[in-house]
Amino acid sequence: MPSKIGPILGFIGGLVMVVVKIIVLITESDPNPTMLLSISVSMLWGVLAIAGFIIALKEKDIGYYLVFVAGVGSLVGIFIPVQIPFLNFIQSLKLTQSFYFIDIALMLTGGILSLISVRKD
Repeated sequence: MPSKIGPILGFIGGLVMVVVKIIVLITESDPNPTMLLSISVSMLWGVLAIAGFIIALKEKDIGYYLVFVAGVGSLVGIFIPVQIPFLNFIQSLKLTQSFYFIDIALMLTGGILSLISVRKD
């Protein structure tokens, strides 16, 4: 039976990411479309990690892989900017926003531990 430590770390990281993005949406008075895109992609990675945790609790190997994909996707999104045309100029946008890298570190660590613990059939 694979260890549940990886998915649990991924769940905590995903939950932190989703909660922080919800707080940002509530407190932001006038968000622009590029900010909404970044928040949406960040929430997608967090929800993917939470879904992977739930699936991993049901002893399905795909859940472990989902936690890993969420961690890697959020790490790539934080470091690789995308150029988006916005109001007659090009804006550089990072597709993932982080809470001091804590959420991404938890999701990535959980994903790596998940891959290590998946049984080899």
